[in-house]
Amino acid sequence: MIAVCLAGLLAGSLHVFSGADHLAALAPLSLQARRRAWTLGLRWGLGHSGGVLLVAAAAFGLRQLGDFQSLSGWGERLAGASLILLGLWGFR
Repeated sequence: MIAVCLAGLLAGSLHVFSGADHLAALAPLSLQARRRAWTLGLRWGLGHSGGVLLVAAAAFGLRQLGDFQSLSGWGERLAGASLILLGLWGFR
């Protein structure tokens, strides 16, 4: 179990530093509040981490009930739609 947690932490850390989606999500928001951009980043990071933990806990608890592979595609679509909406908001 420790190895799984460490692997998840490593994968999450690599995603943070290499994921362009984080920059795309925060850039329009931080431009509006330049002096408070670090608090925005902190709140976003805590919210993002909290959401990931909740989804992981739910998936771990419900893993016996069904196949979650089919939900993966929908999760990717939802993430893509969110990035498109953030991009449109940034253009506005």
